[in-house]
Amino acid sequence: MAGLSLSDIRSQETEAVEAVARCYHEPVKYSLCAMCNFGGLEEEIALKCPAPGFVLAFHKGDFIHIKQEYECDWLIGRVIGRDSGLGFIPSANLLQSVVRQRNAGSTEDLLAHIHVYSDTPISRPIIIMGPSLKGYELTDLLQKALVGHLKKQFSDRLMIIRPDASLSALTPKQASKFKNQIYEAGKNDKLVYLDCDASFPAEIISLNIHPIIVYIQISRLKVLRKLIRETCRDSTGREQLFSAAYRLYDLPPGEFSHVITDSNLEDACQNLELFIESYWVFTHPPLPPGLD
Repeated sequence: MAGLSLSDIRSQETEAVEAVARCYHEPVKYSLCAMCNFGGLEEEIALKCPAPGFVLAFHKGDFIHIKQEYECDWLIGRVIGRDSGLGFIPSANLLQSVVRQRNAGSTEDLLAHIHVYSDTPISRPIIIMGPSLKGYELTDLLQKALVGHLKKQFSDRLMIIRPDASLSALTPKQASKFKNQIYEAGKNDKLVYLDCDASFPAEIISLNIHPIIVYIQISRLKVLRKLIRETCRDSTGREQLFSAAYRLYDLPPGEFSHVITDSNLEDACQNLELFIESYWVFTHPPLPPGLD
């Protein structure tokens, strides 16, 4: 803003604020996941924003919907799950410079070239895992019931995407096609359910699709063992199911977006419905007063 008169600065800010207001009626262009923290108004760079009071803060791991690339250094978007409304987000290049300056002279300086954002689907795909391996009766019956409930409750808002083969058997070309399908589906303003054979989070991470992983956990191990014995008569299969269930059970909570521990199937379905509905509301917040 150096060299601009006070009148020019005010005019520039007014234009920027009006652009933010218009973006409330615009579709999401693309989505990002923050790979570092940004302090918003607390950052010195905020003073260089066309509308400094509208600079948004975010944390590493936050998801951001971008509505417009306002200028080379600033984007207009919203941090998902925050009640901050639309505002200005630093571009990748600008945020990269902030990270470099933040780490200058420190042992982290060599890491300043890391990506500050990661591309994500506009609508993150939903995947259900647990209580054990897919392809076995216990897991398949429970997941089928939950997916059936989602289809019923979100029939007009749900798209189901399936890969051409098992995830582990996808060729690079098939994996790229599958990933593109997920990204394209997210542009249709729908919830996206991923119908695949992934039993563990690590099996899906290479696709870089930032899924919403819902874990069905039978928290009482005695009950889990009983159900496995009742639904799998093969001793080798039972051992595989036990091992997989314990492996899922021992994963850090951060591996999952949501954990369902309800012992009653109807309660579990309701739990899932409320969680998915809350995600929908986070990504489709109501318009501010005066803009509807």
